[in-house]
Amino acid sequence: MVGRVRTGYRKLIVRKRGQSLLFFSASLLICGLSTVLGIRFLINGNGEDSSLAGKAWNAGDYQTAYSLALKNLEKKPLSSFWLMMSGMSSFQLAGAQINAQDAIKYIDTSIASLRKALMVGAGPSSEARAKYLLGKAYFRKGPQYADIAVDFLEQSITESYTATDLYEHLGLAYASLKDYKRSVVAFTQALGSNPSDLLLLAIARSYLELGEQIQARAYLIRCTEISKDTSISVQARLLLGLSLQQEGDVPGAEREYLAALQMDNSVAEIYNALGDLYTDKGDTVKARAEWRKALRIDPTNEVSRSRLGL
Repeated sequence: MVGRVRTGYRKLIVRKRGQSLLFFSASLLICGLSTVLGIRFLINGNGEDSSLAGKAWNAGDYQTAYSLALKNLEKKPLSSFWLMMSGMSSFQLAGAQINAQDAIKYIDTSIASLRKALMVGAGPSSEARAKYLLGKAYFRKGPQYADIAVDFLEQSITESYTATDLYEHLGLAYASLKDYKRSVVAFTQALGSNPSDLLLLAIARSYLELGEQIQARAYLIRCTEISKDTSISVQARLLLGLSLQQEGDVPGAEREYLAALQMDNSVAEIYNALGDLYTDKGDTVKARAEWRKALRIDPTNEVSRSRLGL
């Protein structure tokens, strides 16, 4: 009798386990299909809200997408869909802020949401995207987070994520770490067939830090040729002048400084550079005149104050 009772109990356990296994397998199948079909919100969140959030995101209405994410995360704090939506939309909203403190608040929200999405599991493609955004978010948070930015950006590359600005941000992050060799490699990857003036300027800066003047000047010249942004052109000509002056080409350096002044005569650093150049030529009167011009633009400028003995 005891044996039969135990046998019946064992059959019941086996049947229950079989039902549980069947239910678990069915659940996995549904989850897999949902991810493949792009309807993960049927599991993770309210279908109507998910659809609205998707439409808002596609329309560039990041505030609505963000608000819907916050609303749904109150009910389902571990929903990978809403964590990703919160992370992505808050990152976009950070870029629209005028106040730096407001921008950092959104960046912090983005980082927290995206890291939670990685913890709960958002699927391979979403996780690669999350790491890419985390890399950008940490870079935007400040130079002290550049190492974390590099780590996440490198992970996203390893996971085959592609974005037009991925390598550019990786290069900038490496430059923040003063790893200029890797920054040049990343920037070169970012060049493509239509490089931006800002990217060319960044590459030139890295080459200057490496002491490779010829390569730096090549990128600076290219930058001045294609840039339509006055501030970028001025920076490029100033750096080009400094590089030429360092190499002993005083006339070439003066030409670049004066060209930069024609574009914008309110940059104190250009007058400081001209003052140093005239000092090298032995004309201290003209040098002091240039430093005074720099001081009138920026009374707290340490370089011009030091040169004038103030």
